[in-house]
Amino acid sequence: MSNEPIQLEQEELDQIAQIQQVSANITMEYGNIELAKKAIHARTERADEALEALRGNEQELAKSLEEKYGRGSINLEDGTFIPFEEEGNQAEEESTEEESAE
Repeated sequence: MSNEPIQLEQEELDQIAQIQQVSANITMEYGNIELAKKAIHARTERADEALEALRGNEQELAKSLEEKYGRGSINLEDGTFIPFEEEGNQAEEESTEEESAE
């Protein structure tokens, strides 16, 4: 064979150009995926921070309500607070009842 250039057929050139275009598209898609990963990571960090802030607010409110009303539960439907019977008070009441029964 000689070292002289041989002209490729147009169909072959078109196939090579198509492969190059598909390769460029795939490379661009990988880049888009990496950018999307970074965006998701940033969104996840913001959501984590918001969740931590929410938990802090929840704990502060719970502490504030417990200091004001004591331990109990809240009925959000009617806005009422139902106190828990404290074990110390319950034991006192039971011993008082037993003494008065004797």
